[in-house]
Parts: sequence; structure tokens; C-alpha cells
Amino acid sequence: MKILQICNATQNEECLQINIEESTSELCSYPSVFLIDPAIMPKTISYELKKYFFSMGPCQPSALELMNKIFPQKKDSQDVMRSFHETYYHRKIEDGKFVKRLWLSYSSSQDRFYCITCKLFGLPKAKKMFLADEGSNDYKNIKRTIETHESFPEHLTSEIARGMYEKNLRIDTGMYERANRKVAENRQIVSVIIVALIFTARQNIALRGHNEKYTLTNRDNFLELCSLLANYNPILKLHLEKIKENKINRLSFLSNVTQNKLLCILADMVRKNILEQVNKSRQFAVIIDTTTDISNQEQFTIILRYIDEGKPQERLIALETASDSTGLVMFQVFCSITEKHSINWKTQMIAQTYDGAASMQGKYSGLKTRIQAENPRAMFTWCFAHKLNLVIIDTCDCCINTKTFFGDVSALIEFMRARKRTAEFVKYQEILNPREQKRRVKRFSNNRWTSHDRALVVIQEKYPALLKALENISKANDSDRDTTSMAKNLISVITSFQFIVVLILMRKIFSVTTEVSNYLQLKSIDFMQAIKMVNVAKKILQILRTDEGCTEIINTAKEFATKNNLHV
Repeated sequence: MKILQICNATQNEECLQINIEESTSELCSYPSVFLIDPAIMPKTISYELKKYFFSMGPCQPSALELMNKIFPQKKDSQDVMRSFHETYYHRKIEDGKFVKRLWLSYSSSQDRFYCITCKLFGLPKAKKMFLADEGSNDYKNIKRTIETHESFPEHLTSEIARGMYEKNLRIDTGMYERANRKVAENRQIVSVIIVALIFTARQNIALRGHNEKYTLTNRDNFLELCSLLANYNPILKLHLEKIKENKINRLSFLSNVTQNKLLCILADMVRKNILEQVNKSRQFAVIIDTTTDISNQEQFTIILRYIDEGKPQERLIALETASDSTGLVMFQVFCSITEKHSINWKTQMIAQTYDGAASMQGKYSGLKTRIQAENPRAMFTWCFAHKLNLVIIDTCDCCINTKTFFGDVSALIEFMRARKRTAEFVKYQEILNPREQKRRVKRFSNNRWTSHDRALVVIQEKYPALLKALENISKANDSDRDTTSMAKNLISVITSFQFIVVLILMRKIFSVTTEVSNYLQLKSIDFMQAIKMVNVAKKILQILRTDEGCTEIINTAKEFATKNNLHV
């Protein structure tokens, strides 16, 4: 084996080695003395070798430079002596001048001529052409072979690539430059979009609406915010204009899918920061609760409470869907979340707090018991706000009048929230302001008695409109029998003095207990202040049990009835 060492003057100045196999042909008696012999070039040429061979130019030796001072000769099929000649290095053009063929290279070791341009700069198809790969020694048809090769599209493409390379206009460099420029623009666009997402998250406002077409004047918060920011960011403005012109853009960064992906990434970043603080504190407590969403799926939330730099912190870690609300399933979801986020609850968790549901605080199979089985240090604290709710529930249920009252209120709310109603009902929806009612009045829940307070507020404040709506619904011609009957029954109920008295009484009770319940749910709760508020609430409720308190409730109910023209 012969080894040709070429020291390339590149930045790393590495020495490249090219292995050349000794030729066994009878025409190889003339050893190669040219470092740029095309026959010894490897099929795979690195960037450094390409640069070296290009700088050396084509291998075009004269006869005097060869060993025997003559090009090797051989007989063709007609016993005519044929050989390569120096005149083939040039091409005669129309004006009679000769132009050098920079692509034509002669190999003295193989006595063949090659296309060095296709070999160095050609595309894969050009590199496989016989003049680039194996060369030719058919000197009988050499003129036709050369002229035919010069007209091939693949060869012309290689010549263009060589010319661009000579002027430092490399195609790949230009492509990389355009790609990098596009990447930089996309990064700037995405950065502005992330800023918009963070703003909407901090302000706790909705991102999307029901319709986001470009023809609308208001496309909801996110898209309108991006349009506003585009006035101060030319790249984003150009991007939005391009989308608007093309109507459809494969990569807009504004779709709901992209928004959700970016929000998940931001959530992971926030969660990572929170978990670092939790691990640094080495102790934490968990607050777990479940709620049913609009699709009746049980949503499991887990909040960690810990101390960071001397200040108590409460942070939401995860919101997952549970298959049901049993203690076992919730424990499995809890273990899945803690394992996914590497939360060491078996050694660092010191407290747990939930509501009073059996699946939470059950003695044998509740979530509390299953956690304490593996971490006895996790002390359980029953949520004080839920305790207060249970006290109110038991108090109300012990009296037949209040139990009947809340049943009537529940029926009234369900009737007014029903989807299918008469034209008169639709007419009086504006009077009742059902949007506010739907927002403020939810279905009754034994764990959320503040919703009862909001329901009673709406009934008392909207009482005249409510009564008028029920009267018109009961008299409407397009009302069916069930609707008319239900409306008349509700009129009879809400106009009774007993209903008014219980309404005033419960409003008075809720005005005291709701304030305490809301304070007990604050993360910055002061236990001494909480005890003080409980004692004050207890004294006020005790006053309501006296004759003076009852007289005040009755007089307020009479004033309300007189104001609304009710006969008592």
C-alpha cells in the first residue's frame, strides 16, 4: 500500500492520509507523481480534502511531465494506436478562442480521464456517472464522450456548484444561514407569545373564546393581546400579517394546541422551582381535595404547604383526574403524583388536611389512614371550614322549617335554571339577570355552604323580579302543564310568611358564619384571630336565640313583606 500524506492548511492543521491501492493493470507501469491524480481520490471526500483538491486545480499534465515523455498508447479494436492528448484540455468556442476545461483531469497512474468537478461538487447522481466514478480510456470516442458529458444537466449543476464554491457562495452555507435566521425569528415570536401567556395566567383571565376568526373585531384575550404586542415587535407583526394573508399557516404558534404545549412547559418550570423549595425546606404538609367538573369527572388536586425563607407557602403541584372518589383510588393517584415528581412524602411529609368526607378521613380505608400506614408522622387535621359547614348543616337539618326552606330554594333554583322554558321566561331572563344568577348560584353542596348564602342573596335582592317572572310564566299561553303548575306552587311558597321569616333568619346566620368560614380558608390565617372570630360569631348567634333576636327577625320579615306587597 502506498500512503499519500497531505498536510492541509486548515484551522486545526491536521495531517490527512489517503490510501492508494497499487494498480495491477499493465498500463500502470507509469507511477503517479501527481498528488491530485483523480484516480487516487477517495469516493467520500471530506470538506478539508475538497478544499485541498480544489485549490490544486485539475490534474492536467503535459507529455513532457510524464515518465516516458509521452502519453501511453494502446491499440483499439481496429489495431489503431490511440492515446490521450493535451489538446483535450481546451475547448474551442464560437469566436475561435480556446477555453480551458477545468473539469477534465487526467490520471497518469490509470491512463484515464475523469470529471473532477462532478467528483468533488456533484450531487449523488452526478458522482455515479462513469467519468466521475471510474473514468474512461476510450480514446477512439474521446471527443464525443467529452462533448456529451459537458451537456449533461448533472454536470452543469456541478459546474454551478463549483463556481459558487469558488466565490464562497456555498449552497449549504446559504441554507444554514436562512435556516438559522428563521430559527431566530421563530424564537423571538415564541418569546412574545410566552410573555402573553404568562400575562393571562397572572391575571387569571381566559385565553380563548368560542369564535376566533380573523373577520371578527374581538378575537378574545390571547389573540388580541398578541395583536397589541405586535405593534411593538416588527417580527411578530410581519408573522401575523403573513398568517392573515395566507389564511392558513402550518406553523402559526397561535393555535390552542401550541398554547397548551407552552403552558405545560411553563407549568413544569414553575413546578420544578416549587419542588426545589420543598426539598430545601425538608418538611411539608399536603392539602388534598376533589371536585367534579362539568363532565362529571373527579378532579384530584394536591397542594403543598411548606416554609420558604421563614414564610409559609402554599403551592398547587398537580391536578389529576381520578376514576372515582374512593379512598383507595385517591391514594393511588396521590402515590402516582408524588412518584412522578419525586416528592419524598414518606419521610418529609409531617401533616395532611382534608375535608370531612369518609373517603378522606375514613378510619379504615380513607386516604388519611392509608398515608399514615406508611408515614405515621403525617398528622391529620380536619379542615376547620368544613367542620363549620357540618355544624351548620346539622343545625339546619334538625328543624323541619329550615329543612323545608332549603328544599324549596333548591327547587326554585332548578326551575329557574332549566334550559327549556316559555317565551315569557326568556323575556324575563333579562330582568332576573340569569348570567349573574348562573355565575353566583350553583347547585347546593353540603361541603360548600357559602353557595347557599349566595343563593339567598340573589333571591332576596331579585325578589320582585323573581315573583313577577313566576306570575307571567304561570299565565303564559305557551307554558305547558308542568311548567304552569310548578310556577304556581313556587309563587305560593315564596309568598308565604314562613318562607320570608326563614329567608331573613338564614341570611342573618350566613352573614356571621360565612365570614368565619372564609377566614378559616385563608393561607395567612392567624389562629388567635380565628378563635376570636369564632367566639364573636358564637355570641351573635346566641343573641339570635333570645326574644329580642327573634323579635328583630320577625319585624324585618314584616317590613320585607310590606315592601313587596305581600299579605301576612
